[in-house]
Amino acid sequence: NRVLYRDLTVEGAPVVELLMDFDADYTFIDNDGPVFWFRTDLTAPRARVIAIDVTRPEREAWREVIPEAEDTLTRVSVVGDRFLAHYLKDARSVVKVFGLDGRLEREVDLPGLGSASGFDGKRTDRETFYTFTGFTMPATVYRYDVETGTSTVWRRPRVDFDSDAYETRQVFYASKDGTRIPMFVTHRKGLALNGRNPTYLYGYGGFNISLTPSFSVAIAAWREMGGVVSSKK
Repeated sequence: NRVLYRDLTVEGAPVVELLMDFDADYTFIDNDGPVFWFRTDLTAPRARVIAIDVTRPEREAWREVIPEAEDTLTRVSVVGDRFLAHYLKDARSVVKVFGLDGRLEREVDLPGLGSASGFDGKRTDRETFYTFTGFTMPATVYRYDVETGTSTVWRRPRVDFDSDAYETRQVFYASKDGTRIPMFVTHRKGLALNGRNPTYLYGYGGFNISLTPSFSVAIAAWREMGGVVSSKK
């Protein structure tokens, strides 16, 4: 990345070079006056959030706001004067809320094991919207109250499928080289897992691409016929 800054409110203001070295990934999040926030993997393979004051752009003055965590930080937005940080944890979504000082406030209570996207807005907004989907849940839009931390359904698709009749569990196993692999198992509730159930097994890995949980009408029909779905990423 190359990032230049110029104060367009000041006539003839000089251009400030912020990021010119192509040494890491830097994704602009938002700013508070002269303080710019970036998500970066600089010295943090799983990413973190840093603050750069354009009046003191030298690296020695950079400040870490949200440190690297055990899970991968995939994107960050600022809504309601808070950071909404989206993490990838064992091929599923986790979203955490931080104050602008980097203090953890809470984890968003998502509807289950699945994939969340959205959480965009403005610093002055007090609500945001996100989409959540999983192996047993069609993509549903939720309204999230940033002040109270509560989610409510805003739009739900009309699909002739009873999500409550099925369950998804996440299990782990060791690969040939000992790597801990996450796997999702989805089936009708109460189904005896005795090794005799027809099972659709899907696995993928490569190119730093994660296939997170999603809903499929075809796979839903398979489950309705008594099948088991096993997905490993």
